[in-house]
Amino acid sequence: MPEAAASRGDWSQVTFDHVLDMATGNYASARRMADEEQWDSDPFWFENSYQEKITAAFDWPHSAPPGTVWVYRTSDTFIVTRAMGNYLQSQAGPQADLFDFVVDEVYRPLNMGPGVFSTLRAGQPDGPGQPYGGYGLWWVPDDLAKLAIFLNVDGGQIGEQQVLHPGLLAAALQQDPDDRGIHRDGDGRYNNAFWADRFDMGDGCSVWVPHMYGYSGILVALIPNGSAFYYASDNQEFSSMAAIRESHKIIPLCPE
Repeated sequence: MPEAAASRGDWSQVTFDHVLDMATGNYASARRMADEEQWDSDPFWFENSYQEKITAAFDWPHSAPPGTVWVYRTSDTFIVTRAMGNYLQSQAGPQADLFDFVVDEVYRPLNMGPGVFSTLRAGQPDGPGQPYGGYGLWWVPDDLAKLAIFLNVDGGQIGEQQVLHPGLLAAALQQDPDDRGIHRDGDGRYNNAFWADRFDMGDGCSVWVPHMYGYSGILVALIPNGSAFYYASDNQEFSSMAAIRESHKIIPLCPE
């Protein structure tokens, strides 16, 4: 990405994986959400053009080697969305659009609703605009349920076609003990844009449960027994813990 050259940070060794793990090494504060929640001062949140947003997204100092420190920032998702879009265009041609690719490859084949067929975009003079990546979709419960089944039951497969890379998905869902992702607050992990925490079910049963989170209280818990719990609220008022315990009663998470 040519815009990285003007950054205060160092992006020369940062990979797709580093950004998807929120571990670019370019940040001001490692305190939880300190960089992310600068709503009134970070222009990333209130500028609408692509150039203004990408400039703000890159405007962070280099503070640690990439892959070592977790610092959550939606602006990093904006960066990696653009980078993956550039890669797609290198393979499929300059007219290829990353978001439209996901819609055609995943959302439409899963028969999801039209609310997820469009997204908020940063304006560009020569195209439809850059997808925000970190936010800007409109979900209904049916869409969340279908996506959860696709990830947690079908293993990224639609019909007979394997759509998602099985190894990357397994790591994201905490199914690969050799790749838990990067440490975040407490003993939590973050891997390939999925959050994960370890839950104690009692009687020696302890399991990792990956979650998808969205502003400001949207959660989808992908429970390892094949069930899922999703909730949309404001102010992060609801936890998945009670639902995980109830699911464990129905299908034990640590079968004998």
